[in-house]
Amino acid sequence: MKKIFSFLSICLCIVFVGCSKSQTTNTLSELHPLAPFGTNWQKTGFCIENSINASYIEALMNSPYQTLDWQEFSVTKPDFSYTYRDIVSCCNEDTLFMLYTFERTDGNRFFFQSYDILNQALHEKEVLLPQEIGSGYVLGMDVWNSIIYLFLKENGNLTETKNSGLWILSMDIDGTLLNTFALEADANKQETLSMVYDFYVDAEGYCYLFAENSLYIYDKNGEFVFSKEDLVEEGSKKCSAFHTPDGSVVVQRSGSAPETAELQWYDIKQKKAVELVKMDDIYIPCMTMTMEGMVYMLKTSQLVKWNVVTGKQEPLYNFVRSSINPDNIRQICVTTDGDVHLFQLVADKWNIYTLSDREETQNADAIILTNLCVSNSFIEAQTPTFSRKNPAMEVFIEKSSGDQESYRNRIMAQLAAGRGPDLMWVTREDMEILQKKGALMDLCQVISEETLAQIFPGVLADGIIDDTLYGLYFDGTPCTYLVSNNIWPDESWNVEDIYDILDRENNLRDITPSSKSSVLSNFFLENLGGVPFIDLDAKESYFNSREFIRLLEYVNEYNTNMAHSASSSGSMDMVTDEKLLTFPLNIEISDLSLYSSLMDKYGQACHFVGILNDEKYLGYWAGENFLVVNAKSQKKEEIGKYYEYLLSAEAQRNTLHCSIRGDVIQRNVYWEMINEQNYACFLKRNGTMSYLDLQEDGTTYLEEYISFLNKCGPNPKPYKEIKEIIVSGAEGYFNGQYTAERAAELIHNRVQLYLDEQK
Repeated sequence: MKKIFSFLSICLCIVFVGCSKSQTTNTLSELHPLAPFGTNWQKTGFCIENSINASYIEALMNSPYQTLDWQEFSVTKPDFSYTYRDIVSCCNEDTLFMLYTFERTDGNRFFFQSYDILNQALHEKEVLLPQEIGSGYVLGMDVWNSIIYLFLKENGNLTETKNSGLWILSMDIDGTLLNTFALEADANKQETLSMVYDFYVDAEGYCYLFAENSLYIYDKNGEFVFSKEDLVEEGSKKCSAFHTPDGSVVVQRSGSAPETAELQWYDIKQKKAVELVKMDDIYIPCMTMTMEGMVYMLKTSQLVKWNVVTGKQEPLYNFVRSSINPDNIRQICVTTDGDVHLFQLVADKWNIYTLSDREETQNADAIILTNLCVSNSFIEAQTPTFSRKNPAMEVFIEKSSGDQESYRNRIMAQLAAGRGPDLMWVTREDMEILQKKGALMDLCQVISEETLAQIFPGVLADGIIDDTLYGLYFDGTPCTYLVSNNIWPDESWNVEDIYDILDRENNLRDITPSSKSSVLSNFFLENLGGVPFIDLDAKESYFNSREFIRLLEYVNEYNTNMAHSASSSGSMDMVTDEKLLTFPLNIEISDLSLYSSLMDKYGQACHFVGILNDEKYLGYWAGENFLVVNAKSQKKEEIGKYYEYLLSAEAQRNTLHCSIRGDVIQRNVYWEMINEQNYACFLKRNGTMSYLDLQEDGTTYLEEYISFLNKCGPNPKPYKEIKEIIVSGAEGYFNGQYTAERAAELIHNRVQLYLDEQK
């Protein structure tokens, strides 16, 4: 979160040079003309609004995904053995700087590494310490005005001399040492300063050292200036800090009130802390500030932009809707061009995520993509990347600025008239309506056969109408059910099979952990087209049959004992213990890591079984919305390249759930050396490395996972209106209003009436 503005750095240098003839030093109070956003913020402080309001919550739930690029590179791996490695880092505009300490029995070695994001250039060199410094550990790293500063603790016994064994080193951005000086520290300070966990240098060369619960400030000659004790209470989060554009250091500490934090600036001349603002946040791990007075910060699971002049806070990204773990983000940097870089270290890989906070305008020649339903985070994240890589064929995502239903009706009318946008993100129902009107293009005209061959069959089947592929989604959610091998050994079952199981299994407490209405609708009637109580083709209802009455009685008998708030793992344990018939799975199998963990724990006692009355599939893809193409679009070639990009390995590695391409999943499995004897296997997805559980023979579950996904079919048609009729009638029986026979008769009559209206 330590950031430099190159333009400002030049200005600062001019100021320093221009003043050198008349005075020897500058104070921060004399830098007001260059202060951020043109105010004397050291005295006025920062303004902050309460973020718990309707507009903030709405923005958080619909936070823009306009740009999310991802790059990665490996940490330094030396060709020598070592017993321990430590990493410190800082960033400057588009460059990340790292210093690695490798502990060895014959003395530690240090390697400097920098990564240029724009040019994707990696630079590395070994850093040799001056002779007066023995071996040690680099505990902190900071950068200001193109100078990198290191805080080093020397090995060995500390002394009471000025050469305390605590050093500040400076070097240029290529890793060449420029200067070193020792810190003045008595025996008491030496012990505390050896526990430094964060380190900053301001524009005037003052060093800020955070150790335990205290802050120590030294001047540029290593002489002690003053300290602030008891910054945080025992058990509180440690302090952190960030640079303002003029080079000042703003410190975050725990607030005096519970679950609050404060931002402070330290007046060196007066040797005191100045409170800038109190925040209703426990701790913010990363922050940085721009010249315009914008603070970008990681706030719990959000990336938030805070205007410290007006106080307004605006969520830019919600990590809950991604696979990025914000706890692993070490640095945040905002460039003068408006690019926000997030630097994450996971499993010996540096991941760099770039979001653009620039104003986006529509290109007159752009491909227009319209959202007619809930927007898709994968499409919104990948579209800007495609547009930047292909400036001649930009895709612009158009959204409703008012009433969504009115907007949807207007676009549907345009499409029916042969006009409208090039691409639409639509519901299954709207896709079927547009297909009947002849408004959709066959996707086989824009997607190559080679690409289509890599997509899981069930995903393709989801978007097929009358043997033609009209729609596709790009981020899949495979769903299935878990069942005990002892209760049911087969991979398929039907309603009669469930009856037999419930009749013979005396230990079962429940069918599946949910309400009675949900069990009826989402388990027994999930695949309404395959149950014996209705013939959808002939439009005939049989819900007055004895078989359906029997079903109502079974559902009413069970699902009375289990707390519906039971955890997933607890419910799956009950399946293994044969107290729960089955448990529905979706998120637990959305990637290979979760699948492997599931198989490692439950694979010996349980297996997957498909939807009732479906003997073909082990599971199904929960596809509800689709990207479709306007049949009248004149940009077929450009649209084809857009689809190919969304289906490419580059984009498919960034899915929130499961990639719809088996070959991409296979290529995302990596083996990494843990030490000289052992390896571990990881899954790389969306820039995150996840550990994979292995089978007893040391192999992965990859082959089994791909086989399962290939056996997942399309999402059953929902038939929402019919299910609503069934559930409404069944609830009358469940709450004692009707007998099972009476409820079945009412359901039968209402369903048949609905079917007659559809003839």
